[in-house]
Amino acid sequence: MANERPTRVIDFDGTVTDVQQEAADYLAAYREQAAHKLAMTPDILDMIIPLARKEILKKPGIHGWEVNGLIVAPATADVYLFNRAIIRKIWQHLEPGFEGIGVALDELHQNSYDRAGTAFRDHALEFVTELHRSGKLVVVTNSETKKVKEKLATLLGGEDHGIEVVGNAKKYLVDPAWEGLPLSVTPPGFPRPVYLRRPHYHAVLEGLNPVSAVIGDVYELDLAVPEHLGITTVLVTTPDMTPDWEINHYQNHDNGFTSGSLGEILGKLT
Repeated sequence: MANERPTRVIDFDGTVTDVQQEAADYLAAYREQAAHKLAMTPDILDMIIPLARKEILKKPGIHGWEVNGLIVAPATADVYLFNRAIIRKIWQHLEPGFEGIGVALDELHQNSYDRAGTAFRDHALEFVTELHRSGKLVVVTNSETKKVKEKLATLLGGEDHGIEVVGNAKKYLVDPAWEGLPLSVTPPGFPRPVYLRRPHYHAVLEGLNPVSAVIGDVYELDLAVPEHLGITTVLVTTPDMTPDWEINHYQNHDNGFTSGSLGEILGKLT
């Protein structure tokens, strides 16, 4: 029997929330700690950051979130990833060959994440409420569940919202040895391969099967795997951040679309 109540999976930070508004205190904390690690004052680091930013923007397609030697998401997809890429570039210049840079950047993120604020995209309440009312809604996030559940409670006005939250989804973790999907694809216009062998995220999606749609703000992290599985995907765009090649990918897409408006997305899904 067909599932009359569709299961929709959504990412949270950057998808439901406005990370550009949320990130100010996070970025300040991250950069203060990074300056300490790099043995400089925050003021000196702030003078270097624009130079690294300019260098990345010259060729944004070749920079990104690097995990185990593979780029798993674009540097410019959101402010968190961009900040990480900037600090990585500065660190690599000051300390070439430092093998622990990935772990160090992860620690900076974890130590700063609680400083992130709470700000929602327009129509976030309507978006979450209606998707929850009209089917099964599951939040799948790389973050710990505590912070996401707190934000959901703020949005919905209470903790007993009944929305499942799956944390630590590890959408960024590529295992080339796993053979459940092709290693990578390179969609037309993309500057480099998109890695599909993300077994932990794949297992999360399989555990929720059948999933009718996945909505997220970073194609490589949120949408490439479900797209390959034949699930409808929706890219939530952010002005001046979402890479053009991700937006162009959805032109004439036969099983997905893109929009910067949660209201518009809701109208197309319900």
